[in-house]
Order: sequence, then C-alpha cells, then structure tokens
Amino acid sequence: MKRETKKIPIVVALIGICIFAPIVGAETATEWNNNGVMFTMTSKYEKAIECFDKAIEQDPNYAVAYTNRGIAYYYLSQYERAIADYEKAIELNPNYAVAYSNRGCAYYGLSQYERAIADYDKAIELDPNYAVAYDHREIALRKLKQEQMTAQTPTMATQTPTPISASPVLPISPNYLYIIPIALFIILLPFIFYIRGKREKSVKTIEKPQPPTEPPKPETEPVKEEPIIKKEMPPPISEPITIERAIYDPCKRDFIERALPRMKEWINRHDPGAYWFAISIQNSTDRAIEEWGVELEFSSALKIKEAKIEGIEIEIPSESRLGLFKISVPKEYGIVIPKGGAQRVYFKLRADKPKTTYEISGVFKSATSGDVLIRAKEFKYLCDTGVSPEAVKTELKKTFSEKDAARLALSFKTVQELDRMCDQEAKTEEYQDKLSSLKGYTEGFSSEFT
Repeated sequence: MKRETKKIPIVVALIGICIFAPIVGAETATEWNNNGVMFTMTSKYEKAIECFDKAIEQDPNYAVAYTNRGIAYYYLSQYERAIADYEKAIELNPNYAVAYSNRGCAYYGLSQYERAIADYDKAIELDPNYAVAYDHREIALRKLKQEQMTAQTPTMATQTPTPISASPVLPISPNYLYIIPIALFIILLPFIFYIRGKREKSVKTIEKPQPPTEPPKPETEPVKEEPIIKKEMPPPISEPITIERAIYDPCKRDFIERALPRMKEWINRHDPGAYWFAISIQNSTDRAIEEWGVELEFSSALKIKEAKIEGIEIEIPSESRLGLFKISVPKEYGIVIPKGGAQRVYFKLRADKPKTTYEISGVFKSATSGDVLIRAKEFKYLCDTGVSPEAVKTELKKTFSEKDAARLALSFKTVQELDRMCDQEAKTEEYQDKLSSLKGYTEGFSSEFT
C-alpha cells in the first residue's frame, strides 16, 4: 500500500530575508540566501536550491544556508538530503535550535518518530521559548503513540491459540491426501479475508494525517482532522540585521575572496588604486532604519582615509582616532536602509607598513536593531599603488613594456622624493640633482611608448 506523503510545516531560518523585495543580481552569500528564500516561499524549490548552493559556495561556513537548503529538499520529499544539510548546519553551529527542529521534521517524514522527538527535545532545550518545536513534538508524540497502540491491537493472526479438546483421528486413504490442503484453504479463506481487512484498517490508522498544531483540547472534544500537507509554512525566522564584508585589493584589481562586479564597478569610478573595506548591511527588521552608524576597530598601523555610502555623494560625518573610525548617519540626511533592503558602505584604507596582515572588526549601531557585530576580517596589505613604486610598476607593466614600465616607476619614485624634499626645505643643489635624474628617466623610451 502506498504510503501517503506527510508534511509538517518547518520554520525557515533565514538571515537577511528579502521576500517582498528580492535582491537582483545577487553577489554576496547573504544575497544568494535571500533569493533562495524567495523561491522557497513561492514553492520553486529547485531554483531555491541553486541559490543556496551559490551561498554555500561563497561561504562554506554559512549554517543558515545549509538549513534553508535542507528545507527546500524537505518540500521535495528528499528527506535524507535534508537531514544531511541540517547535520552540517548543526556541525557549524551546535546551538542552532532551528536546525534541530527542522531535522526532526525530516525524521518525521521518514516515520522515524522517536528520532524526531529527540530533535524537538534538543531544540526546546536550546530555546525553551521555541513554540513551534513544542507543537511539532506534540504531533510526533501523538503519531508514535498511535503507531504503538495499533501495533498492540490484537487480531486473529496474533491471538494466543485456544486449546482444542482431543478428537478421534480419522484414517484417510493416501489416494485422497491431496484434498487436505484444498479443504484447509476453503476452511481458512474467511479468516484470511478477515485478517487482511484488519491489517488494511491498521495501516490506514497509522497513515492517517495528524491534526494541525493547535493547542491541546479536552479528550472528549473531537479533534478536526486535516492533512498536514495543507498547512501553510509558518513565517521564516530571520536575523534582524546581517552584515557581509569584503576587501578590495588594488594589486589584484578585484576583491580578495571572490568577484563582486557591482561593487568593483563602484570602486573603479572612485579610486581603484587604493584598498577598500566594503560592508553590505542587510535589513530584515519590520521597518526602515532611518538613523544609524558604524564603528570600526583596527591596528594603529592601518588608517581609514574616508568613508563613502553607495549612491550618496554628500560627505558623511566621521570621527577618526588611533585604531578607531566612526561614521554617523543622522535621520535628517535621509539615507535610509529600507525594510527588506540593503545599504553598502566603503572605507578607503591606507597602511604605514605594507606586506603586513591586518584585521578590521566593528559594530553597526541603530535604535531599531541595537548593536550588531561586524565580524573580524583579516587580510594582507601587499601594496598601495598610491605610494608604492613597486605597485606602480606592476600596474604599468600591464600596459607598457618591461623597460618603459621601469622608467616610469623610477620617475614616479623621483617625483615622490621631490615632494618630500619640499616638506624638508632641501637645498637647491639637491633639487637640481633630482630633476636631472628625472630627466634621464623620461628620456629614451622605446618606440612603442606613447
């Protein structure tokens, strides 16, 4: 008998959800995750899985994306795959109550009710106020109890045989022995049909869909039965604010970890010769954030020269001191982070010690969300095309020959030295020597130089 597919509504654990205003042209792991959520909510599970795959590809430690992909697999009835994703999410975040609850739903789909109950218990242990886990555990407990009661119901096939009084044995000729099995079959045929009917009734009882997750009612009141598959998926759980961050390296002419073409395009319009620390602030609260700020902490050898908000040309109020940089965006500026939307901020970096590893971390502040941690981002500051002749030479070699690039780099270095000499009030003879060197560098370019 074909088993009826069982569905339990799952809580969608979604950081940075953007259901009503999906991000077009997703780049960051959070943006891919949000697009996957949108497809999940519209029952386009295959497309959702593609988006979650992209999110995990960009951030292999993104526990929420694993959980959300597990949900898509769940609704495709691919319970084993769903369980594998939930287990990965739990491995990354052992205190992830939602992942335990969702894995319980997948076990329920496989009729492994005891495992499902154990997962709901764990979710409740981690979050005692997790109402959905209580509801789902109640469903699983009812199902397990119903299955156990059905298994214990006596049938003709399982009853203890009643002793039969001794009867005389009638001798039968060997020529008629073939009649015995036929006679037994005819005699037992009614019992066979009776037992079969009892078994079918028992299976139907086991597979009957459970009632919806309503508050418990008195036993005397009949409970309305409704297939669980018809119950709508509850609203997903999301983090109020999520922040993605990335480092742009001018020597690489791109972001260090992955390509972000839209953000790279913005940097190309402003200053592609500098390092940039970029953050994308995703707002999943139920309202727009009208007033906010960012505080960054870093090594004293690293400097933040300026901060820019994408799409905003006005200067943003900032405060800078050793190892600390703050920006404040007051309400009257009208720079809003919309509900379900995002805002990108770019910080131009400058290091006193090239070829050194630095780290930036910080806090996003708003009255709506409170303080939200900006996770530490570590990167190696290899060069600065604004001050390093070696970096300039590297860039010039992309356009000019080795010889011409070397001459131009030396010219650049000499101009820098002349600039420093102006600050130091050098003697006229020293200026003349440097200018003579500069003249020598700028003469004798190859015929291909233009």
